[in-house]
Amino acid sequence: MAHASQKNISRFETFRLQIAETIDRRENETCRMFGFPTTPISLPNIDSVEELELGVVRSSYEELLLELKEIQWFDKVNHTAFSKIFGKLANHSHDKKALDHSRSRWIALQLRLSNSWSEVYGRVDRLVSDIRAELARPRLGTHSWCIASLISHMLPATEEHDVLCKSLKNDEHSLIGKHILSAPAREATARNDPCLYIADIILISILFSAKHTTALAIDVIPRKHVGAEHMFLISHPSSAIMVSHLVDTAPTVAAETLMSTDNWGRTPLHCAVNARSPSVLAVLLNALSQISLDEQQSSNLRATLGSILILALRAGADDMAKMVLDHGPDLLHQSSRGETALYCAAQLGNLPLASLVAGRLASYALGIDVVEHTKGWTALMAACGNGNANMAKLLLQAGSNQGLCDARGWTALEHAVFRGHHVVAEVLEPHQPSTGLEGPANAIRAVHKSRPHAVCDAGEKILVVYLGSTQGGHDRAAIQFGDFCSNISDTFRHGCPLEMQIFLLGAPSVAKTIPLPLLDDQSHKPLIFRVRHDMPLQVVLNVYRCDVANSRVLVSSGTSLLDQEHVLGDKHESLIRERTIFMMDKEKPGPSGTALLSYVVAEPYPGLKDPDASSCVRLGQGLGQNVLSRSFLQLGENTVMSFLSAAKFGASFVEVTRDLEAVVYHDFSLSESGTDIPIHDTTLAQYKHVGDMHEPKTQISCSFDSGVKLCNPRRPRAWSSGEESASKAAQLRQRLQFAVAFQTRGFKPNSRGDVIQDALTTLEELLVKLPLEIGFNIEIKYPRLHEAAEAGVAPVALKINTFIDVALEKLEKHAGKRSIILSSFTPEVCILLSMKQTAYPVMLITNAGKTPAQDKELRGSSLQAAVHFARMWKLDGVVLACETFLYCPRLVQFVKNMGLTCASYGVLNNEPVNAKAQAAAGVDVLLVDRVKVIADNLRDHGACKASPTTQDESTQTRH
Repeated sequence: MAHASQKNISRFETFRLQIAETIDRRENETCRMFGFPTTPISLPNIDSVEELELGVVRSSYEELLLELKEIQWFDKVNHTAFSKIFGKLANHSHDKKALDHSRSRWIALQLRLSNSWSEVYGRVDRLVSDIRAELARPRLGTHSWCIASLISHMLPATEEHDVLCKSLKNDEHSLIGKHILSAPAREATARNDPCLYIADIILISILFSAKHTTALAIDVIPRKHVGAEHMFLISHPSSAIMVSHLVDTAPTVAAETLMSTDNWGRTPLHCAVNARSPSVLAVLLNALSQISLDEQQSSNLRATLGSILILALRAGADDMAKMVLDHGPDLLHQSSRGETALYCAAQLGNLPLASLVAGRLASYALGIDVVEHTKGWTALMAACGNGNANMAKLLLQAGSNQGLCDARGWTALEHAVFRGHHVVAEVLEPHQPSTGLEGPANAIRAVHKSRPHAVCDAGEKILVVYLGSTQGGHDRAAIQFGDFCSNISDTFRHGCPLEMQIFLLGAPSVAKTIPLPLLDDQSHKPLIFRVRHDMPLQVVLNVYRCDVANSRVLVSSGTSLLDQEHVLGDKHESLIRERTIFMMDKEKPGPSGTALLSYVVAEPYPGLKDPDASSCVRLGQGLGQNVLSRSFLQLGENTVMSFLSAAKFGASFVEVTRDLEAVVYHDFSLSESGTDIPIHDTTLAQYKHVGDMHEPKTQISCSFDSGVKLCNPRRPRAWSSGEESASKAAQLRQRLQFAVAFQTRGFKPNSRGDVIQDALTTLEELLVKLPLEIGFNIEIKYPRLHEAAEAGVAPVALKINTFIDVALEKLEKHAGKRSIILSSFTPEVCILLSMKQTAYPVMLITNAGKTPAQDKELRGSSLQAAVHFARMWKLDGVVLACETFLYCPRLVQFVKNMGLTCASYGVLNNEPVNAKAQAAAGVDVLLVDRVKVIADNLRDHGACKASPTTQDESTQTRH
């Protein structure tokens, strides 16, 4: 492995030096034409130069600056990749000496390249800044660098310089012909390669719109010297003169000229697209269409137009892409990465152009599923991976084959579902690959180890920080510089390497260092800090400029106090766990930028540190969640009766859902009260009172003296009979009609008239009164930000640590030997559960892919994100919507290969055929409403290891 890394380092070095040499040649050509010294530090007589010419020089150096920035990005991406590779090799390589040698060589190479790049970038950036500053001032410059350079090389007599300079600017072609382009003049400059100077005259005449001089120079210069390098001013409208004249006088040379390439492999047509000049591109394309080409030339032209079409698509130049399409490009032309025009359009989501390209491919009976080289993706896979349902539909209509697999054996459908794009999955047809052991099912990772995770010990607290927001649906950057006039902005502009250091003031934890700019999403890269429980959480951010190895200069700093005790009182906190920190410039007064942090604080819980030896069990909200359908008998969810019935009907495990102070409840707000008051804003007495409002005036209590009495209580008189009951149900329904939950669903679970209604219950009641053989999967239903927004209430809740501690206290007192799993939709809850206790397994629940997607949480936005999060925090499993595994059964084995328990929930789980399909795929736990029906079918099926449990809903607890 070390030998392979040495080889890759050599390849990188060779390629990188080639790029640097090409940029040097580009600048040398500019310097030669305008008479600058090699690698100029400043430009001579800049204040007296023609504004038009100064703008051309600015464009040339701005292009160089852009290419240098791309090199910086290229270096940084490779540095990050090599760092990760060396980290992995350190864990597996047996030749530590060779590995250390490779690492040392890589570091030395990076330092050498960085110093060389910084020097060039700083010089070019200063030149661009000087030109921009000069152009911003009022000026009347008349001097010409390029004319002065040309004449000084051709005519030693200075008295004729001014005359010829004026002649070139004013298109006095007769004088130009006499003094420069005539045979005697060319012979006099033979020692200096006159063809080179004639080519410069062509460029100068194009620059100053000297039409007659352009035509005269083209007639004189040998045709073999007319090439793409003479299209330096291709974006200039006068360049069309040269093209038209060549087409009229020498069509063969014109074709060769327009198809010739520069040092970067670009033709004049490429230059026109890069310059965003549709008028010039139109002239070039029309010129080519007028030239009679042989078969080989036509083939080369179609390939060139194919590459230009891809370039225009990548540049977002739709108008120019349509021009190219009208001239018959090779639509199957592939870039160096194997991308076709259709692939680029699909990847970019450009539906109009994708439709045009796909339509022409279909009319020519050409293949639409051309595979790119890097991952083996087709255009359909790119569309599905990006979640573009309309693009996927278009490609399918054009004949794309959704059954194809990429280089890893994944299908387009699996790419879509894996990334949470169920909307795309609805467009595709169900398709099962020929083997269930390839693709996602073949993914292998390191064995999921037992929890070596950080447990929050007594006397300390742990701060978990994410750089940036963990919520989607916005465009806020994690680090924002450049909008402020500051030293750090100059540092960014000059391309110096930067890094940010984050630490807690007074904390023993090691400071965390993050290279800037950020290359990837930080929502899955938490920073963890330990601190004494009595210390303030003051986070400090420092930004350093890294000049040379082991040398850093502080350029900006910011700090913020993250404690919230004084904001909303002792019991409550905001659901918005984000803080924007202003970074202050070290050298100049004022801000230099901002940093956005997301965070959560874990406080210790004293008990539940020893794992229970009992088997893991999952359960929901009793005999399942209530739905609007009347197709089967439903007991009210979140009631003791529903849990008893689930056990009586033979389900091995049932799922209980809960929230803080042990009340079993699902929704965000207690809508039975006729309002949208959140559960965490009611007392237990109020919660019970609202539940009792649904009961008859005389209620016969069930007995909980023993398991036998629980399962066979004396049947009381039916409460749903009589006019009084019907009238009461109507009154309750009328009260509910203004609640958000009722308006959204059209009904309210556990309400009279819809289900067999019973009193609401608490977690403690369930733990104490239900038989121990009934296992619990307790969902900590902590309020989420999107729920508060939907209910129209303030994003405030009980403190998350208090919320969780109350639930854990109930378990510690009353759970006994009961099998229990803890779960939550809220990633912060899962993090804290994994830090506070080790007695019970923890699972993340996610509604990834379900529509509409009100929840903007990034860490559970897809199966991909959920699995990454679960592995990061050493959770025991994930619970996903069953559609995920019904669409793509092979994703079940992907989850299990990651060392995680795989569970699913959803209404579709109530259909026996869906339950059997998931059981066959290997799902460990099925969360269902109709426990007996599914259990009996799976038992009859005889091939299922999955446990049918009640549907995953929530249990809220109220302190």
